[in-house]
Amino acid sequence: MKRSIQVFIAAMVQLVGSSVMLLFTLFMVYVFFSLRHHPAAKLPTGMFVFSFILYGALAVLGFATANGVLLRQAWARISTLVFSCLLLLTGAMMSVVLFLIPMNQPGAPSIPDHELFVIRSVMGGFCALLALIGGWWLWLFTRKSVAAQFARQPAQTPVPPEPGVQAPALSLAARRPVSITIIACLMLFGVANLVFTPMYFKVPVTAFFVWTGSGWPALAIMVLSAAAQVVIGIGLLRLRPWSRIAAMLWLLFGVANSAVFFCTPGGEARYQRMMELMQMRMKPPVGMSPGLPVAMMLWIIVCAALIALVQIYFLITRRAAFAPPEAPPVPCQSAQSTQ
Repeated sequence: MKRSIQVFIAAMVQLVGSSVMLLFTLFMVYVFFSLRHHPAAKLPTGMFVFSFILYGALAVLGFATANGVLLRQAWARISTLVFSCLLLLTGAMMSVVLFLIPMNQPGAPSIPDHELFVIRSVMGGFCALLALIGGWWLWLFTRKSVAAQFARQPAQTPVPPEPGVQAPALSLAARRPVSITIIACLMLFGVANLVFTPMYFKVPVTAFFVWTGSGWPALAIMVLSAAAQVVIGIGLLRLRPWSRIAAMLWLLFGVANSAVFFCTPGGEARYQRMMELMQMRMKPPVGMSPGLPVAMMLWIIVCAALIALVQIYFLITRRAAFAPPEAPPVPCQSAQSTQ
């Protein structure tokens, strides 16, 4: 099947976005090495290293995905769908958060309200544009006509199996719904938090319901969380029935953990305590405003709950994909001739 013009435009957008990401990464490298030895600059080395690796990896993956889309490779369509979900979720969330988060820091010169509105509008508009691109990709690459362009074309016309002969079973990738693949990739992507946390903090900081702490208990919670996400993500990719239930429980646990931490009495104090711990243990320590508006907390909780509910919906409705394939029928043996 011939590649459609919409798919070609989507690949061009991916190339442009990956080029911008790569240029931004190189710019950050330039800024870091230019100001590294400046006496007045206290650059968080871990944050810059994390940004180099993350943005550089996303740029390389974006170039590879765009090339795969142009060549109509099946994995590139899945990669685009994962990217589209990340752009849609982060873009939509940040476009609202930018209007809720306080930008004037205590003790620093305040920015006039009209300038703040322009800054918020420009940054929020950019995030909204990313969300629109993500939504467009998600709509485009889930259409049947577009999915057919990435389907492997058989070398020859398949021959129907003979009567009594079992047809070849579908491969695991062919049986796995796209929605389950995206959920599994999001699970595995979350493991990066454990890998890059030591670059940010001398000691990890985490929250577990109403408990906020750091040190070895926090590290143990992060390691167990990462291990659980890896196991669940791999289980989803392999269509293990238990992984579907485990994924739903994990998503519900995440929503409950955030809701209890932020929304129960003392939530704002717990958040401020967590911010203080994070600031003290960053490399190097930095000063930030620990305040968080209640509206912003509620918005984050609502977005997290909606994202989890959407994933749970697909896990429930795609239950049939986790059923084990039917065993091939036992061939009937012909009656033996009498001797």
